[in-house]
Amino acid sequence: MAKRRRSSSGNNPDEEQQRLISSPPSEADALLGEVEVEDVIDAKICGCNAGLANVLFLSFGFLFVFSAFQTTQGYAVPLLGDFASISLALLYSIFSFANFISPLIVRKLGDRLSLMLGALSYSIYIFSLVYVLDYVVLIASIIIGVGAGVIWTAQGNVLVSTSTSKTIAKNSGYFWSVFMFGFGTGNTVASTILLLDNSTSTQPARNSSEWPSGWQGSDSVLFLALGCMSLIGLIFFFLIRRKGMKRGGGSGAGKEVASAQPSLRHQLASIFKLLCDKRTVCIIPYMLYIGWATTFYAAQFTRQIPSKVNVGFTMATFGLAEIIGSNVGGIVSKKKGPQYAVFSAMVCQTVALTTTYFADKLQGNLVDPSFADTYLFVIAAVFLGLADSLFNTQSYILIQNYYAKDEVLNMAAMQKFLQSIATTAGFFVNPFLVDHNTGRSTPSQLAIELAICGGLLALNLVGYISLLITAKKHVDTPRQSEEHEEDR
Repeated sequence: MAKRRRSSSGNNPDEEQQRLISSPPSEADALLGEVEVEDVIDAKICGCNAGLANVLFLSFGFLFVFSAFQTTQGYAVPLLGDFASISLALLYSIFSFANFISPLIVRKLGDRLSLMLGALSYSIYIFSLVYVLDYVVLIASIIIGVGAGVIWTAQGNVLVSTSTSKTIAKNSGYFWSVFMFGFGTGNTVASTILLLDNSTSTQPARNSSEWPSGWQGSDSVLFLALGCMSLIGLIFFFLIRRKGMKRGGGSGAGKEVASAQPSLRHQLASIFKLLCDKRTVCIIPYMLYIGWATTFYAAQFTRQIPSKVNVGFTMATFGLAEIIGSNVGGIVSKKKGPQYAVFSAMVCQTVALTTTYFADKLQGNLVDPSFADTYLFVIAAVFLGLADSLFNTQSYILIQNYYAKDEVLNMAAMQKFLQSIATTAGFFVNPFLVDHNTGRSTPSQLAIELAICGGLLALNLVGYISLLITAKKHVDTPRQSEEHEEDR
């Protein structure tokens, strides 16, 4: 790679970096690639590399926002019943289509403001569950649906804008490791709050078909604490600076960049054209399964755990397994190939579904009831976490391996769309597969849920094998190949 270009005019280095950031792209920029980019990304924020500082601010912002939201999502259905399922179904249905307009919103508002507003939408939703008014919660579900599309689009833009080809893998690793740590953090906080409330384990089961209203005791205290936790994320997003981002990305993208972007109509046409591509047809079951699995572990799995306190500790174990799976999956994918990681995910998911079935079946039928109520569900959570992390991390590799650079953004939007559609369907179906008197699924209802998961997993396997056989991997250009060699 060419050496970093230095200013020969004797200007102050900070002034030179600002000139590089604010100036419009040119043909020379395209040829020199990362020469100028490294100057910008190597800028300093409080004595730290600016690019790395932005990645860390982004990561910890997501840690607090999604520690709160993922925990809220995991507890909502067990605590609030069918109403929570309807609310989450509405949320994900809006999120599905928000992915098509969120790039336009982010270009208009910039990354930092988009992240902050997106995070605020999550806080609004969580706080709406503190004192339940049905119409307020449903309105908040619509708000967070749009906010979710915006925050994830901005997240991808910041991560790419603060990275070079040499640092993108490392920065992505930083982000996902910190992000997944939040699964354990939020659920541990939730378990502690509910454990301190002696009435938690003695409260009678709520009729899941009855919509809750007003203050919900310890449940409301839980959501209040989680809402406050989510607000901390806004502070980290506020600390993200344009300094350290490549030109054309980041929170201050100029009019020249915005005008070069495709129209909404052209973008939608490109996405739906991609939907009919044979590669995408093979990948559709893969993406749908990831979305349906979200419903399974967030609603169907957690409501079978008899103790509210155990829900938190079990899902904290799930989060730990997510961290392990994401790191192990990266190593396996790099050394053996992504197909090994994907097939490992399918095996883990099969073990998780089987263990869930026996954990539910053996409740109260053993000498030590806590074995099924606690330990078997924890074992199932471990394999669910491993499978979920492997499926999610490998989905990005699938897109990278089989799609050209100009198709990646559209495929990323398609990925979120398909996953959200499946999650929406799962939450809509969820109330029909629960005994409304106990708030849990009967053995036959759980068997149906597990059968649906198994069927989708089988389609996932067929689609993935078809992709390996019929589709060709995207071949890098000579320049991209040289960059990859340098990365190695």
